[in-house]
Amino acid sequence: MDGVKKCPIVLVKWIDTTESKDWQDVEEAEKLEPLHCVSVGHLLKKTRWHITICISLTSDGGAGGTWAISRRCVESIEEL
Repeated sequence: MDGVKKCPIVLVKWIDTTESKDWQDVEEAEKLEPLHCVSVGHLLKKTRWHITICISLTSDGGAGGTWAISRRCVESIEEL
């Protein structure tokens, strides 16, 4: 894998927001809760405020399938 940036592969457990675009009764709307997520990817950046991971890295410096996740939403980061 010559030329591909070396980044640790991590498993991230985090909480994501959910939404409903439909009209509904207030009682139904109150049942909406955030979702617990698990993502695996290359750790590109880790700051006080967020982490950035991606699914794929290429030899020409590309990153595909990239997420920036707020550190406030991250439950844990485990290096694989």
